[in-house]
This record gives sequence, C-alpha cells and structure tokens, in this order.
Amino acid sequence: MAGLRGQGRRVVIGKGSVINYGCLLYVTGGLVIGEQVSLAPGVWLITGSHDINDPEHRDVYKPIVIGNYAFLGARATVLAGVTIGEGAVVMAGAVVTRDVPPYAIVGGVPARVVGERQLRNPSYSLAHFHPLFG
Repeated sequence: MAGLRGQGRRVVIGKGSVINYGCLLYVTGGLVIGEQVSLAPGVWLITGSHDINDPEHRDVYKPIVIGNYAFLGARATVLAGVTIGEGAVVMAGAVVTRDVPPYAIVGGVPARVVGERQLRNPSYSLAHFHPLFG
C-alpha cells in the first residue's frame, strides 16, 4: 500500500485502487483506502467537520476507512468516522453517514442498506482502468 501523511494524519491508498476524476479527498482526519477499491468520478470523502454544539465551533476530525474491493458510485459522499466494509457498494449520489457492512449495497440520503452484493471473496483486478492513483 502507498502511504502519505498530512498534518500528522495517516493516508493510505491500497494497491490497484482507482480514484477517478473530480474526486475530493479531504483527509485531515485520516483516510485508509483498501486494495482494488474503485472511486467513481466525483466521489467526496470528507474526514472533517465542526462541532455545531460547541460555542467555539471547533473542528472535529475522524478517519474514513474503505475496505478492499469496495465500489463507490459517482458523486457519492462519505462523511467523517465512517467505515465501509469489504466488497460494499455505495450507489451514485448516496450520502454515507454511518458504517456500511461488508458486501452491503447502500443508497439514498442518508444512505441505507438496499441490498447485498452476491460476489464473495473477490479477486479481480482493476488494472484495466486508467487510475489517477493506484
């Protein structure tokens, strides 16, 4: 896995993962992207926010973790503190505010489980894509 650090936070992008055009990776809270993960165009990963009940409106940072072989559809948004399980699918335009179980299919605003991926123990490669990173 390739790794970076930003402001002391850990950023890891797994082997073979694809980050398409127009993605926003706001990584101040830390980010782990597993292997063979596909981020479709326009995906936003937001690891920071503000405490709206704090009179100082302080920053709050929490990591996002995306398991191996997950797929995030176009313009999906994942918020701070979320873990997306291995093989999970996030449908286009979904806003993920809670953890997603392995192999679940989630969609909507906020995202909820709408199905389950039948493929188990995937071993495919995304090498045929033209990734920006990977």
